[in-house]
Amino acid sequence: MAMKQINPVVMARDACAAMTEPQRIAFAIELTCAAHEPSSAFHLVRLSRAAEAAATDLARADFEKECG
Repeated sequence: MAMKQINPVVMARDACAAMTEPQRIAFAIELTCAAHEPSSAFHLVRLSRAAEAAATDLARADFEKECG
C-alpha cells in the first residue's frame, strides 16, 4: 500500500500555525537570510515591500491608538 505523500507547504503552514507571531517572524527572517539563488531576487524584493508595508501599518495603528 502506497503512503500518501505530504505536501511540504501544507506541513510548513501547519508548523507555523503552532508558533507565536515573534517565532514566525524570526523563522521568516532565518529563511530569507538563507536565500542564495539569483532567481529568488524578485521574490525577496516583493517580500521586502510587503514587510515594510506591514510594519508601517502596524506602527501607524499603534500611533493612532496611543495618540488618538
